[in-house]
Amino acid sequence: MNKVANEYQEFLDKANAFIEKQKIAGIEPTPELARAGLDAIAQLSLPKVEINTIINASVTLSDRKIPVRIYDPEPEQEKSILVFMHGGGHMCGSIDLYDGITRRLANTTRHLVVSIGYRLAPEFPYPCGLDDCQQVIDHLEMLLNGFQVDLGSISLVGDSAGGALATTIAWQDQTHTFSSLILIYPSLDYTFSTPSYKTLATGYLLETEKIHWYFDQYFKEGADRKKASPLFFPDLDHMPGTLILAAAFDPLVDEGKCFHQKLLAAGVESEYHEGTDLIHCFLNLETLNPDLIDQTYKTISDFLKKK
Repeated sequence: MNKVANEYQEFLDKANAFIEKQKIAGIEPTPELARAGLDAIAQLSLPKVEINTIINASVTLSDRKIPVRIYDPEPEQEKSILVFMHGGGHMCGSIDLYDGITRRLANTTRHLVVSIGYRLAPEFPYPCGLDDCQQVIDHLEMLLNGFQVDLGSISLVGDSAGGALATTIAWQDQTHTFSSLILIYPSLDYTFSTPSYKTLATGYLLETEKIHWYFDQYFKEGADRKKASPLFFPDLDHMPGTLILAAAFDPLVDEGKCFHQKLLAAGVESEYHEGTDLIHCFLNLETLNPDLIDQTYKTISDFLKKK
């Protein structure tokens, strides 16, 4: 029987003890506590790699500015574009928190990476964050004026909740044709319809009860959650080639597997990799297994080279 990799078990033991103490103390979840928790996990990231050029910019609209960070590994060379949407349950995470990951994506893939600082719930519920991501993509030509890029070669990548954002845009955007879609332990089902929400409900860092709470914050103004779930999108035949990286000990694992099968049934190229001893958020836990992380970035890079 599969079990969690030894590199993660000590971390899980400490995390589970902390979660249990909070439950016993009757501490109710808040956005602030959730954000602090993800910040704490980020302390397990490896030192940030050097990269040639990093520029902070924004997309300015009539009612707001959407911050972005642009990573260019080779300013003198024309390159493809990778648009990154971070995870965090639609209410946590930031450009800064994911800076190490986006640096490594740019350096490994040799793509120009655009990281989006979209608005977060519950202050900005569905579909605010999704709209921000779409707006950035709609303004890429303006945003990347002066960069050596191929605007006809745009790929989308997202981890966890960012996977839902990336998938939704790949499906709904009628203006752009995307080269590929990279999903890292993606959240694709807001209805909790797959078995792993029950079989892996507790003990593996991301817990089903907490996911319910995240989604209640995201959809606090009401919405059709099934209609918003990429797992139930109809007519997938226009989707780009997709790479799905999943973790066996993750409540979200079954929806990633199901989505992979739906893409194949629709005639879409889809590649699925499941770490049989991994947990959700492993990309943020770099120091626990650096070799695995190196291989993960290589897998992404190799997939993009096929496009």
